[in-house]
Amino acid sequence: MAISDYLASERVVYLRGKTKAAAFAELAERVSGARPGVSRELILEELWKRESFLSTRVSENMAIPHAIIRSMSATIMAVGISREGIPYEDTKGDLPVQILVMLVGGESDHLSALSEIASRLSNDSLRRELLLGRSGEELFELLAGPDPERSAAASAAATEALFAHALALSTEVGATRLVVHADATSDTERIGRLCAGRDAVIVTSDRSRFSPPAFESKSVVVVPFRGTSRESTIEVSLLFLLSQGLVGKGERIVSVCGIPNSGVVDSIFVTDVDKEFKLYFALDSESGRDGLDQQVLARVLQIANELAVEGREGRPIGTLFVVGDYENVKKLCQQLIVNPFQGYPEEERNVLDPSLEETIKEYSRIDGAFVVRGDGVIMSAGTFIKAEVQGPQIHPGLGARHATAASVTAITRSVAVAISQSTQKISLFRFGERFLHL
Repeated sequence: MAISDYLASERVVYLRGKTKAAAFAELAERVSGARPGVSRELILEELWKRESFLSTRVSENMAIPHAIIRSMSATIMAVGISREGIPYEDTKGDLPVQILVMLVGGESDHLSALSEIASRLSNDSLRRELLLGRSGEELFELLAGPDPERSAAASAAATEALFAHALALSTEVGATRLVVHADATSDTERIGRLCAGRDAVIVTSDRSRFSPPAFESKSVVVVPFRGTSRESTIEVSLLFLLSQGLVGKGERIVSVCGIPNSGVVDSIFVTDVDKEFKLYFALDSESGRDGLDQQVLARVLQIANELAVEGREGRPIGTLFVVGDYENVKKLCQQLIVNPFQGYPEEERNVLDPSLEETIKEYSRIDGAFVVRGDGVIMSAGTFIKAEVQGPQIHPGLGARHATAASVTAITRSVAVAISQSTQKISLFRFGERFLHL
């Protein structure tokens, strides 16, 4: 049987509770709601009985609490996501659980349901995607997989219809360019036909799909990082296109995208470049004064994106990069540890060097910031930045790392790239303000 036979979208939730007991109660409520004859109290009693015998944690950040209730004829599943994590065991070194899958049901299909969900969630990439999801519906789609009733013809028709709307909208709003995020569909021929005769940029992770002559006249761009949602994917891609000079001031862009490999292009975004990226242009106009190379900023953003998506050794990472205006930034720096980059030749510690990527990711686990010179040379890691100023308005819920990012950019011409450990979102700061949140 498929996961959709046990699970429904209303039983996939972001957990409100911060404890194991609260999480169990919340998911048991969802299960009992799907089977009115079975009380939440009975479900919890059986779950805790099973838990007292042996912990149901199956990996560092996932647990599958389960129980058999003989009065139930079929197994019911509920899934809870906690980005912050929930303490699961009273043992030394216990890591928080972020994904809880509750299975409650009869004997006939219990083991098959348990096997099915365990197999599905053995995929590391899927577990990371679940922690980046935006809604219960999206999480359900990720867990259940593609709808088997959606045919290739229906997917193609949906893509064709959305393109038609996007092209009509482009004319209506006076768009200067169409940006097509092509990884949602494998139908390269259709993309080529729909983009024919139009000023379009095709964004992909696989350049080889779009070889000449069919795409010789089109701009095909490999964007080396992606966002954590459709909206942030659009923002991060446009930022990259700006840094490459493929999009400029005064443009209005219509972007179309979908979930990678879903088979369907399903979303349209209209972006006024001047409005959405005004602080970027202020940065660009002063980059000569600051000595900040746009390639360096793009590379830092790429590494930050990979850290946000992958974490480190299965755990979420929060860190801060302060880039540019080093002469002023260094006056605010104090080392928390011995600087791991000190003493190495500058050519061996430049952020643009691909061989340094794993080293940077490893040091991201250290408290403190990376300080990067405008030409890409990493000056220090594990750096405390004392930049206390009044005025920058920090978004509610953000902590010391983001406050530092706002403050240091308010009193220097640097750019700060901050990764939130709790949400895995990336924020860019300039002039004391956050101008992108990915």
